[in-house]
Amino acid sequence: MITLPSIDIVSLKEIENQSNVLIIDVRSADEYEAGHIPLAVNIPLESLPKALEEISDTTLIVTACGRGGGRSRKALEIILSQGYNAKWLEGGSLGYLDSL
Repeated sequence: MITLPSIDIVSLKEIENQSNVLIIDVRSADEYEAGHIPLAVNIPLESLPKALEEISDTTLIVTACGRGGGRSRKALEIILSQGYNAKWLEGGSLGYLDSL
């Protein structure tokens, strides 16, 4: 298995307010509405390729799903294949919310 770049919750909290950081929650709209990282935008996994056209290539993209590792890693593979700087969030949105 290829090791994909990741970021932990503590490290994300240190950089999340920077203008060049974009947190993308790749879950469904219903899952997102049930609870998400405060600064995250919802772009479901299936909508991600089209949405990337609107994102600057100087942005650090952090992908998040429920507990991290499933859809967020798939999203990361898509994003990296398009040449973006990106990481997936270890622990996911639910882990982040648990840390508040």
